[in-house]
This record gives sequence, C-alpha cells and structure tokens, in this order.
Amino acid sequence: MSVEAIEWAFGLTDGIDVLEKLVLLSLADDAGEDGWVLLRSLERPARRSCSSVDDVKGALVHLQQRGLIDLGCSDIEAARFPRLGQVMVGGDVL
Repeated sequence: MSVEAIEWAFGLTDGIDVLEKLVLLSLADDAGEDGWVLLRSLERPARRSCSSVDDVKGALVHLQQRGLIDLGCSDIEAARFPRLGQVMVGGDVL
C-alpha cells in the first residue's frame, strides 16, 4: 500500500467522478511505495467500487487520458491482465 498515493488520490477534487476516484483509490491501495501496481484483474476494483468490470474499464480509460495512471497500453478494452501499471502520484487532473 502506498500511503502517499492514497493521500494524493483523496486530495484530487476536480475533473474526476466518484467511480474514477474509487478505482484510483483501489489502485493506490494496491500500489507499492514507488506507485507501481500489478493489476491482476478488473474484478477487484469493480468489487471495491460496487460497479461492473465494464464501468471500471471506462474509469481506467479516463484516468489514463488524464495522466493519473499509466497502464502501458492505449486500448484498455483489449488489454490482457495481469498488467503492470503505475499510479502517477503528484499528477494533476488535465
């Protein structure tokens, strides 16, 4: 768990909706101190955010477009999991 990433994610107030924030917090909670996270599947963030896997995919797309995460792929719909990604701690909403 990255306390710094969690605090940063909680501090974001503009430009992301509730689901995006919950998904970001889930990733931050699973991230190491360096911000890297192994996203084994989309079921965990879906369960944690009380949403569907499809909704989580949409949230990940928006978070990546805003530069808040980097999953190393441009097409999250076609991405295979597990996938190594990074929570961009200190990034700002675009």
